Amino acid sequence: MTMIERRSALGDAAALAGPRLQIRDRGFAALALVAAWPGTGPDVAAALAPAGLDLPAAAGTVAEGPGGHAMMLAPGRWLLELAAPALPRLDAAIGTVTDIGHARCSFMLAGEDAPALAGKLAAVDLSLPRHGPGTVLQTGSAHSTPFTLWRQGPDRFVLYVERSYGRDFLDSLAAEAAEFGVA
Repeated sequence: MTMIERRSALGDAAALAGPRLQIRDRGFAALALVAAWPGTGPDVAAALAPAGLDLPAAAGTVAEGPGGHAMMLAPGRWLLELAAPALPRLDAAIGTVTDIGHARCSFMLAGEDAPALAGKLAAVDLSLPRHGPGTVLQTGSAHSTPFTLWRQGPDRFVLYVERSYGRDFLDSLAAEAAEFGVA
């Protein structure tokens, strides 16, 4: 059995770069949403531990394990970016795992001007330390496009956008990044 090749929704769109900002399409092995039924969060965490996944206990935080990254979006709800294409399984009595890898695009913003660009896109305060490295949030852009923002470092962000918005979101990123010398 072979895996379906994951392709970017952006086609052959090139990365955008300026003197202090880089924007690029970013792939991932697998992306999944995990939901725990009320009161089963510890059971879900225990069930995912053998897959090398550590679940963070606080909403808006990220945990890293050998199996990938887990981002707690809300109580009992996690976004998993997995290191391998195989999805973990859960007993239906404690929760669900939904593959959303083919339904999302992922962008990397990096460089000195990345926080300023991310701040223009997100309707929240991204200043340090309020929203420091290792935090995640769900928000929307000035163009009403919903996205998930993961701050990986002081000047490095990952944005997950629904695939159907991918190309438009890239165009919005390019337009917003023009003031930073990105072409």
